[in-house]
Amino acid sequence: SEPFTTGQYVRNSDPGDNSLTKFRWGIYVGAQEVESEAMIFVSHATVNPAIGIPSGSDPEPGVDVEYGDLIAGWDTWSQFSSDRWNATDTDGVTAQAVGTHESGGAWINFNNSIVENGASSDGFYGESESEIGNASTSVANSVDGVTLANGFDGFIDFTLDDTTGVDRDLTGFHFDVGAFRPNAATDWELEILSGGDLTPGSVASGTAAVNQGPIQDDESISLAGLDDQTLDANGSVTFRLNFTGGGGDAGAAQSGHHLFVDNVGVTALLMGLVGDFDDDGDVDLADLDQFNGNIGVTATGDLAALDLNGNGTVEADDFALHYETMVETSNGLVGTYAGDINLDGTVDVLGDASLLVLNLGSTSASWGEGDLNGDGLVNVLGDASLLVANLGNTNAVAAGSAAAAVPEPTGVSLVLITFLAPFVARNRKSPI
Repeated sequence: SEPFTTGQYVRNSDPGDNSLTKFRWGIYVGAQEVESEAMIFVSHATVNPAIGIPSGSDPEPGVDVEYGDLIAGWDTWSQFSSDRWNATDTDGVTAQAVGTHESGGAWINFNNSIVENGASSDGFYGESESEIGNASTSVANSVDGVTLANGFDGFIDFTLDDTTGVDRDLTGFHFDVGAFRPNAATDWELEILSGGDLTPGSVASGTAAVNQGPIQDDESISLAGLDDQTLDANGSVTFRLNFTGGGGDAGAAQSGHHLFVDNVGVTALLMGLVGDFDDDGDVDLADLDQFNGNIGVTATGDLAALDLNGNGTVEADDFALHYETMVETSNGLVGTYAGDINLDGTVDVLGDASLLVLNLGSTSASWGEGDLNGDGLVNVLGDASLLVANLGNTNAVAAGSAAAAVPEPTGVSLVLITFLAPFVARNRKSPI
């Protein structure tokens, strides 16, 4: 390899020395400080496997990982049967952990106040920076943590089964770990077992700190690098947290050399439909109503999701894009017309116009009450005019159904149009 810096090639100290380079890779500062970006070209290089290269998918320092919400957490370890623990916190899954250990070993609830019963008191699942909170801070009881005792190896399988019927991207696996005395099984590896929804194989590995006291290590492992990180609707996944390197065996336990585990959690982001602002798995009236009172507002914070055209402002165009292309109607189709107040896919008199007329003049209305332009009002110029313009339109036309033609207005429709037309035609500024 030939590093090039400050206008010359850099190999070894002696001119003409073409032996293996002694150049240390990293940020190289030569005669002048590198004040901007630098590019390093490497060819014919090999990597010494003995050099410790960080493994796993731990987030880079300073990189903000969006973990989403906790969907399964174990912060209390009361066995419902031998080496089996139900998750103490779940959201849209059933979750169970099953422990296994070497012959002669044991998973126990340790009772020792010096090490806070092998439990974590920080209140977070994994790294505090991940802000996956609401874990129990109690360390007063033996069931507040779980311990792999006396230097034996072992593992815990964490199985999650979806109950929401909606796909979710799993974003992280989090846990707190520590060792009491050096011959504990301090080497850990997170892997995903085959047979589930996610890409199987090893995800991350590391070594727990040995400390004559409470748990010290907080691990948050990103799952973003997996080829498939999706927990399918009604699907399943099993994570294995494996602990090895313990000095104990069946003939010689390492008394008091314990490995502590607590605050194990799995996080996920809902793979929501575009326009499903309340993340309930469908795009409906509740989502449409998110626009009420927000038209013209800068799209920051929670309102950013409403900015469907990405120009930084919640606009009438965003609102129209939502109901025309995203909202689901009761006839099983997607997208409808302004005026389809009851979201049945058709703009008509009995189902829609009657609701608008009933709420005419309202100043705090929703789509379902006739506010078709998202300003919170039900009036003639802003709302009735939209309904009249689309009267008779049906989304079944776009779906190629038998209703291929827009029907002619009925007698009742003509009466409505006749009633509303004079108001629409006037340039009124106040609601009617």
